[in-house]
Amino acid sequence: MQIIPYDPKYSKLVAAFFREIFAEMGWKEQLSDQIDQPQLLFHLPDKGILLLVKEKDMVIGTAGLIMLTEADGLIKRFYLSKSYRGTGLANSLLDELIKKAQLLGIKKILLDVSKKNPRAIRFYVKNGFTKTDVTP
Repeated sequence: MQIIPYDPKYSKLVAAFFREIFAEMGWKEQLSDQIDQPQLLFHLPDKGILLLVKEKDMVIGTAGLIMLTEADGLIKRFYLSKSYRGTGLANSLLDELIKKAQLLGIKKILLDVSKKNPRAIRFYVKNGFTKTDVTP
């Protein structure tokens, strides 16, 4: 198993993985999700990050960051296949994402997690993020 930067040669594997997660979560895919061209969503290679967790010929995890400003980034597509959750892999992936963000000059990392996803909220709080309520 390895954590590597996104490469367009993995676009079909990444798209299949994203669709697997969307189906699991009951999310409807939108054109703006850029499922088939994640480099567009993450402004790669210049202004964003997309890390992949690969095992053999499969993508089993992703973690991305979109730069909002020169110092602020937004975590996107932090996903792990069901069978790898609870193994500590998510912590390693988050650590690697934070290291890469710091290399880009990111000082503050934000994220948006649905209130309907308490497992993700617990994970981020446990890893030092502060929970805030945002009203529409």
